[in-house]
Amino acid sequence: KALDACTEKWLEEVEADSYPLVKLPEMMRAIREGMPTRHSENIRGLPQAAKVILCIAVSLGKVWGPTAAVSIATLKKYACQATQHAMLDEASLGQITNLVEMLMDSGLLT
Repeated sequence: KALDACTEKWLEEVEADSYPLVKLPEMMRAIREGMPTRHSENIRGLPQAAKVILCIAVSLGKVWGPTAAVSIATLKKYACQATQHAMLDEASLGQITNLVEMLMDSGLLT
């Protein structure tokens, strides 16, 4: 009987303190508007080499699956082929790693 009384009192307090219902579209709009930058703005500000690496990484993710582990050497190999050896041929693995870290820091790669 005491448990029922406590439960009833708790339910009354919860109902009295309830907030209005927020619908999912309203929440998504608030999240979108609250985000400081969009991915497209981040991508626009990237160096050309980083854009190439991002494109290759996304393409490999689509082909190999989102959980595939792609090595820096593999990224460089495909990036060199994609640019016909015009842009990233001279880049070291350390430079490619820096580009990947830049993309990760900006939230474009995980």
